[in-house]
Amino acid sequence: MTARSKAKTSDMLPADIKHALAQKGKSYADVDRQFGLPESTASNSAKKSQSPAGEVAIAAVLGIKPSKIWPSRYDRNGKRLIPQPSANYTPKPALRKPENHEAA
Repeated sequence: MTARSKAKTSDMLPADIKHALAQKGKSYADVDRQFGLPESTASNSAKKSQSPAGEVAIAAVLGIKPSKIWPSRYDRNGKRLIPQPSANYTPKPALRKPENHEAA
């Protein structure tokens, strides 16, 4: 197991983040509103490495550094990795083209 894959497993799970927010009386939507973020930014940040602002907002509400929540997204000094490691991106499924059913 590489150091990178080992770090990946130590990221907080989105369900655990959601639970931690709920313990503080907050939801992902509350975080978005509190920090003036577009809708679903916090939720998407918990699930995928899309928005540094969402990560910072969640971390601020929880009182934890973002690098402690998502160690795979940050270097050992707490600086966000740019670009993110490819393992942090999940490919989107390809959509099938609809079949053309012509009336006979």
